[in-house]
Amino acid sequence: IVALLALPAFAAVLAAFVPANAARALAAVAMLATLVVGVSLFTGFDGTPATVTLGVLPALGVTFAFGVDALNVYFVLLTALLFPAVLACAWTTREGASRLWLSLMLALQAGLFGTFLARDLVVLFVLWEAVLVPMVLAILVFGGPQRRRAAMGFFLYTMAGSVLFLAAVIALGAESARQTGRWTYDLATLYGLQLTEGKETFVFVALALACAVKSPVFPFHAWLPLAYREASPTGTALMAGVLSKMGAYGFMVLVVPLAPVVALRAAPYVAALAVASILYGAVLALRQKHYKDLVAYASLSHMGYVVLGVFAVEGIALQGALFQVLSH
Repeated sequence: IVALLALPAFAAVLAAFVPANAARALAAVAMLATLVVGVSLFTGFDGTPATVTLGVLPALGVTFAFGVDALNVYFVLLTALLFPAVLACAWTTREGASRLWLSLMLALQAGLFGTFLARDLVVLFVLWEAVLVPMVLAILVFGGPQRRRAAMGFFLYTMAGSVLFLAAVIALGAESARQTGRWTYDLATLYGLQLTEGKETFVFVALALACAVKSPVFPFHAWLPLAYREASPTGTALMAGVLSKMGAYGFMVLVVPLAPVVALRAAPYVAALAVASILYGAVLALRQKHYKDLVAYASLSHMGYVVLGVFAVEGIALQGALFQVLSH
């Protein structure tokens, strides 16, 4: 777990201070090393959750705890697999020769590993937001003619969802202080809170909207086509391949476990939006003449299957959603 967090983070810093060829080699070594660690973690995982604590902020109730379990191990594998593939495809391009791009990609990978492995809601929220920075910068610097508009739309939509996410984090922290006598954002503790119907509804709506924007789910997808089109091919690959999966992960790890009663009631409505995403994205994908536009709308359709699997409230459907997370 520590290696997955540390290798890309340290390499991101070092890549900014060495020559371009050395930075590219460094990025390749770091990504291949994390691939080996990620695959070994996945193949060696026996179903027993494991957690490591790197520090504590007792005054804020924040614990820098990271752990692997039977769900996030798939997202770790996905992140470990995708980045070396993207680097290989970009090896001879302008991005591959840029120290800035290499640093941004390594920082993005470290942030994604941290997001998927975080066991504290505040830490998860901070890393969820931190992932936005390198992706927006990559679009701004290496994107197409409308890159500023695309980056701004992507940033504003994601930040709008994040305001609600933050409100839910604060509400859950206050509720944990009321019920346990101390401020804590440990996910295991938050899962056990007894929320009133009003509070649980607020948590569900706030977190679900944040995840719906990130996935995205219809009709919260307005940022998607322009961002995919204007990003470089590597940026489009990363947004489609792993960044969109943050929304799916949020639905699985935050929305449903933290607001289970409301999630069960809302499941038919969310499933309806998921079906709308599947059909709307597929129909528009068939009409596209630009490959990136096709990828954008096909991704909207594919993520609809994932969300539908989560809110089908069946074990086999969740397994199907995880399969789609990896295959897409």
